[in-house]
Amino acid sequence: MSRPAPESVTAPMPLPFGEVRGTEKGRVYACLRDWILFSELAPGLRLNERELAERFGISRTPLREVLQLLSYQGLVVIRPRHGIIVAPVDEGIIRRTFEVRLPLEREVARLAALRATPDDAARLEDLARLWAEAYASGDVEAVIRADDRFHNALAELAGNPVLLRARESLHNICLRYWFLIRHEYVLEPSSAEAHVRLAEAVTRGDAELAAALQEEHVRGFARLLERE
Repeated sequence: MSRPAPESVTAPMPLPFGEVRGTEKGRVYACLRDWILFSELAPGLRLNERELAERFGISRTPLREVLQLLSYQGLVVIRPRHGIIVAPVDEGIIRRTFEVRLPLEREVARLAALRATPDDAARLEDLARLWAEAYASGDVEAVIRADDRFHNALAELAGNPVLLRARESLHNICLRYWFLIRHEYVLEPSSAEAHVRLAEAVTRGDAELAAALQEEHVRGFARLLERE
């Protein structure tokens, strides 16, 4: 599938799972994840461990741990004795990812509604408003980045590290695809307040409504694949 060459994106991305937040590995992971998801590193590109270690100013051991995490998430492919490459984009895998992701995202929203504190909910509402503002601007790249921040925050509010780990891997695969097809993506007016409504459901503690709204959002994205 031929896609237009993406422009560079340098917006900071959120750190991964709690165990690396604020650590050197977390910083490296966040940067490499950013570069892969937003096409600074193109599919099929070979990565050089020595050059990456020098660029980030870390030793090879923590770098390899980060690369293993990215491999687990399907973002790089590690081939013993043959090196490391940025993973290709496989639409068949993406379709199967949605089959698994949908129930997980429903549970994320349900648990977030049950467990979010008032401060948590206020932060989520702020992120939802930022997403709506990006949507209104018509800037698809800004929408994608805002969507990522919103859903990562929502997942953290669920308070389940096992769910967080599983969900992030699936989310990254889908987010990468969304960015690659961003030039074909149409912002539908009916979706402009989607995250605002979801954040409000979390604030009210309405777990079932939050889960239903989350499902609606994810299914809407899955319909992008049906256009191919």
